[in-house]
Amino acid sequence: MTTANNKKASIELYRLIFMLFIVFWHFRGTQYFEKGYLAVEFYFILSGYLLYKSYLRSNHLSAFQYTFNKIKRFFPEYFLALIISTALDLFSKLRNGFDINVPKYIFRFITEVSFVQNIGFFDGGANYPCWYLSVLIIGGFILWALLRIANGKIHCIIGALLSYSLYTLLFIKGESFEQWDFFYPLLRGIAGLSLGIVTAKISSDTNKDRAYSAVIGILYEAGLFSLCLFAIFSGKIPDIYMPFFFCLLILFAFKNSWSESIDERAKNYITILGSCTFGMLVFHSSISYCCSSLEKLTNIPVFITNIIYLVSLLFVSISVKNISRIAIKR
Repeated sequence: MTTANNKKASIELYRLIFMLFIVFWHFRGTQYFEKGYLAVEFYFILSGYLLYKSYLRSNHLSAFQYTFNKIKRFFPEYFLALIISTALDLFSKLRNGFDINVPKYIFRFITEVSFVQNIGFFDGGANYPCWYLSVLIIGGFILWALLRIANGKIHCIIGALLSYSLYTLLFIKGESFEQWDFFYPLLRGIAGLSLGIVTAKISSDTNKDRAYSAVIGILYEAGLFSLCLFAIFSGKIPDIYMPFFFCLLILFAFKNSWSESIDERAKNYITILGSCTFGMLVFHSSISYCCSSLEKLTNIPVFITNIIYLVSLLFVSISVKNISRIAIKR
């Protein structure tokens, strides 16, 4: 493949870029771009794509085994981030004179550890960006089970029907993905995962050596990426179009080979940064709280705070990932 550890450099680069949109969206809101939340759809669709590829390799696993293996890989980082965010949330409330409802905090902590926040019955938790993980775990479990039931016969049809039906249901209620009523976050996630499965099935069935893939494919990819950036920065493209832009971008990124011509050292750096996006997701709410507090206390310029935020986020994400990796090996 394209890197020493068998990862596609172009996908790792997109993972990093779209995660930067998410972490700065939560830190600065609409100060820099109008619809930073759209980047989440890229991750849902990419996760569906990778879920289907995993299924083709390990379809002997039950939905429980697949889900357990997935959680086991990232749980140490997730749990550490949850403890830190809960502690900071308690500290913030105590500092501002709010009463602490201990049973509520304990219950909320349990829902976050159990990956059931924002899936219908339970609200978001202290580490609010991790609603994505809860939806990914529950939605991934459901779709893996459906793939096993279908037994390889109608995967593309199931994915297409699910994504079409759920997106239709979502956008009947409003024009934005940012809907938090009851099961809407879970439906949003399953729709994106389903579209990712369709994308992976199309990718598997498409001849990767077609003549247009070298030049025209790269132009398509660049054009789609530009459209995604325009939508996020300007907010002028309706949300409903974004899943299809993202699925095409992912499809061309896996099919095109331009990233194979990148210098090997640059590939390794891209892969390292791309692989720390999980840490950026789970730690950025805590780091954003600390940086916002620092900015208020010291009145330092916004751009300096942004640099501190980004550097701290990368440092913590890479450090925790390396420590976790060493601990698992031992």
